[in-house]
Amino acid sequence: MIALLLAQALAAQSSAPLRSVTELLNPTRDLVQVKETAYGLLPPNLVTEGDVLQMQWSSDGSTLAFVKRSATPALNQNLEIENLEAAQREVVCEWSYADPRVKELFTVDGRKTSIAQMEWLHDSDVLLVTTTFHPENGSPMNTVYRIRPLSDPQQLFTNAGPIYLEPSEKQDLALIERELEPGAPSAYLAEEDGTKLVPVEPHDPHQFYGFDKSGWPCTIEALRDPVTNKRLKTVSQRIDLQSGAFKVSAQAEYEGPAEPDKEFSVSDGGTTAIGNAGKSVRGRSQWIDGSLKSPFPAALISVDTESAALSPARNAVSYSSQGCLFVRKIIKLDAAMAKAMADELAKELALSQAKQVALGMLMYANDYNDNFPNSFGWASALGPYLKSDDLASGFTYSYSGSTNVTSIAEPASTILGYVQTATGRAVAYTDGHVRWLPGP
Repeated sequence: MIALLLAQALAAQSSAPLRSVTELLNPTRDLVQVKETAYGLLPPNLVTEGDVLQMQWSSDGSTLAFVKRSATPALNQNLEIENLEAAQREVVCEWSYADPRVKELFTVDGRKTSIAQMEWLHDSDVLLVTTTFHPENGSPMNTVYRIRPLSDPQQLFTNAGPIYLEPSEKQDLALIERELEPGAPSAYLAEEDGTKLVPVEPHDPHQFYGFDKSGWPCTIEALRDPVTNKRLKTVSQRIDLQSGAFKVSAQAEYEGPAEPDKEFSVSDGGTTAIGNAGKSVRGRSQWIDGSLKSPFPAALISVDTESAALSPARNAVSYSSQGCLFVRKIIKLDAAMAKAMADELAKELALSQAKQVALGMLMYANDYNDNFPNSFGWASALGPYLKSDDLASGFTYSYSGSTNVTSIAEPASTILGYVQTATGRAVAYTDGHVRWLPGP
């Protein structure tokens, strides 16, 4: 009898359709909650195929810029040189939800030139791009370009040393720092959508460039005690937008680099990662981390991911996987919907837990002459029949009749135990099936 019940229960489990909260969101992997707000990751959109080297979202999250390397075909003696050059290009491309066609904005010959850095100006459709030319003989040359859709790329200047782009997070401008020689950095200030370059006067070795809390460029100097070298205070001077000179300003308050947001940030899950509800995912996974104690502490971006970039507006995330670039739109859920999804997730988990414990009980009985384990020490006895010892935790073993299954007159209506949640309980019966009973 027990073998028949076990076979029926296993067959019912394998044929049951997968249930989800909505057609688009799976609460076990697609939801993340930060404080009181929940977010959902919609299914991915394929942006393009090819090797993606860099990704950068605009400040409003509307547009994604990325650098793509064209795939190199198998070389043969008949391959024309034009095809070889095209196959080794590095291309700056643009994509948006409003216009999902990939647009090529800027191209370099990937055999000799590489795209080093790419930054958006704040609240602008302008990209600043640096390239590095690697000659066969001599030192590399670095160039800064201003790129805007429907316009030809504009070369701003070239430098023999490294160039660093530092955009303001609050103003439509950027600092372009360059090293003329070791220990003697200088900079330009890119204003008015990058059409105006203002030379910035050199700072002394104790200062560095940055932005104040309002997003305006400034110099920063940390004053230290000459004896203990302990930092006493930080002094800032705004950089004049017209002349590039330093001016003392009471508003130039430097707060230091912002602390990385530990909540709603992308993390590398490594080869094995755990998501919501203890779901284990194998592969090089990327996640969006949320509040650890929330119902949805992390959302899975993708299992097999080389890199990922989160939109500053928290409305999308891009990632590369197996030679393709994808984007997943992120939607904000209201409190009622988030609670409903959390309740549904708890229900699904409770039903799954009750089902696995019930099957474990039947497998145990099959090995022990049709007898269920005693109520005392049942969890330890059931351990070998469960995928995890945690499954027994939270399951209330309420059956108090004869432990012999053959003596149960109506196994389909005899309660074995249950898993309680805030909105109801998942009840397991002695024949192995489970039911959901709503209510506290």
